[in-house]
Amino acid sequence: MEFNRQINGLRALAVAVVVLFHLSVPGFRGGFVGVDIFFVISGYLMTSILLRRMSAGRLSVWRFYGDRARRIVPALLVLCAVMLACGWFWLLPSDYRKLGKQVGGSLAFVSNLLYWREAGYFADSSHRNWLLHTWSLSVEWQFYLAYPVLLLLLRRAFGMRGLGWALLVVAAGSFATSVLQSAYAPGAAFFLLPSRAWELLLGAFVYLLPLRLRPTQSRIAEAGGMLLVVASVAVLGPADPWPGWAALAPTLGTALVIASRRPRSLWMDAKPVQWLGKISYSVYLWHWPLVVAATHFIDLDAPVRVILVVTLSLVLGALSFRLVESPIRRTQGAGTTGSRTRARAAGLATLLVMAAAGGAAAWATNGAPWRFAQAVQLADLEALNNNPRSKECFATSGPPVPACVFGAPDKPVVVELLGDSHALSLASALVTAAPGAAGPVRFRGYASCPTIEGASYGRSDNRCEDFVRDALATLNRESGTLPPLVITNYWNDYIETGRVRFVRANAEGGNSEPFSIERFHRALLDTVCPLAQRRRVYLTLPLPRFDFDVPRVMAYRLMRDPGSPAPTLDVAEHRRKSAAVQAMMEDARDRCGVHLLDPTPYLCPKDRCLASLDGRPLYFDEHHLSEFGNRLLLPMFGEVFAAK
Repeated sequence: MEFNRQINGLRALAVAVVVLFHLSVPGFRGGFVGVDIFFVISGYLMTSILLRRMSAGRLSVWRFYGDRARRIVPALLVLCAVMLACGWFWLLPSDYRKLGKQVGGSLAFVSNLLYWREAGYFADSSHRNWLLHTWSLSVEWQFYLAYPVLLLLLRRAFGMRGLGWALLVVAAGSFATSVLQSAYAPGAAFFLLPSRAWELLLGAFVYLLPLRLRPTQSRIAEAGGMLLVVASVAVLGPADPWPGWAALAPTLGTALVIASRRPRSLWMDAKPVQWLGKISYSVYLWHWPLVVAATHFIDLDAPVRVILVVTLSLVLGALSFRLVESPIRRTQGAGTTGSRTRARAAGLATLLVMAAAGGAAAWATNGAPWRFAQAVQLADLEALNNNPRSKECFATSGPPVPACVFGAPDKPVVVELLGDSHALSLASALVTAAPGAAGPVRFRGYASCPTIEGASYGRSDNRCEDFVRDALATLNRESGTLPPLVITNYWNDYIETGRVRFVRANAEGGNSEPFSIERFHRALLDTVCPLAQRRRVYLTLPLPRFDFDVPRVMAYRLMRDPGSPAPTLDVAEHRRKSAAVQAMMEDARDRCGVHLLDPTPYLCPKDRCLASLDGRPLYFDEHHLSEFGNRLLLPMFGEVFAAK
């Protein structure tokens, strides 16, 4: 049908903006809306297929599932198999183990659940996940599983006339979930079907409620829809809550373009556009692993990286369409007879089993570490050498967790430790530095949370303000001989990003006061000075921060060159970046009598900050000391116990 040309044109637009967004091309900061465009298209197509079959009395849920599997699984399966094969030679054990988990999640179509439980889609750490982009396939497949059953149940309950109204109720509930979760649980809103279903159902309403437009009206609808989509790509960005109210722009724009039903369109009829739309699924599959590889393994200028990734995405996408998608599609509707059909099905099943087994083996063997030399394994393992009680004692979002005791729990607490993830990374060193007969350390921590009363870190799911308020109230209620308090934060990040906000009360209630160095300085003094009146308070000066993931970079360098020199950081550069924080803390020392703990002399001998010691990384990422690296600070923490 000519109308398929319009769908192809939208697919081409969607995949183009997604690829350019992932490559950080200027002007495409909202290119992630390409996935939302795909969702609306899928909702429209699935509704048309299901309702036509339902009206003809030949709807088979199992046949529908089979058709969807033939459309989605083969190309995804080939991608996963290639990734596992390439990863065997080029990925570190930790990355290969992670890839095995991602392959399993992708082939089971639950990868959106995996990524929801980890960091957010826009987080830097997520962008090292080779199969991150398969989250959208999982959402679509989960919709495909539920949708035909839902339609049959709603038709039985409300009849064909009431079906549309019932779907409208479902879509409204999904949209309300999307708006609420975007504000209070952004990870769930982004990755999970309940907050995404309304986008697919919006496509359903385009089919259920077709517009009768004259040619001029059709042109206006298409132009208006395209304007909404293009404006969304140019104006929206990762900082916008998503999906929610803002997602109405690209999705309604897509719906308008489809509903315009223009048989001919200058830009849609262009052969390159139609070609890209035809291979869009395979291009989408291959582009993201290429982005990850080009970003983390090849040192290229941005324009060269863009050209390389776009070219390879088109080439591999075209090959995947020609060699995988097209042959499988030709078997659709051919039944189960015929030697070629059976051979293809057997080959697909074999590849599925092999890919699933390969993913499981990569996970079960911890990434097959024996593939590499001991030095590489040692460096790679340090990425996992963080505080073993982090899940139990440390909240990364939502409500704070209770305080944890590190050390002998049957003795009185000798030190209080308060802070964020940097405090957690130093907790075991503080315990170890205590004299042999001393009691334990009590730790209270919350991620991305400066220990400043009334501060928040600008994330809707961040309960930093509650955590600091409760922790300080607890400390202030204590009486008698009070143990010293050590406060450790990722101070430089809070100063540099400016994401910290301060809650202030006025006649209308609380509102947010924007970040400023002066406000941060004042809040620090207002927080630590009252504490210092009742106990000894120690502030830890900033830790050195590298601009790369230390264990990963070291391990990959050693993989390529066993004689690769250990990376270091100029101590003068570290001091320069920490100057603003150090000035604030010195002021707190002079005004309030707090004590300062400086890790720099222990981590930065001879004017260079060490990233490793004897071939073993000191950090488990860019700036968190590992359980091995934090031992260098035992003499520093000894000052806490030596003081009278």
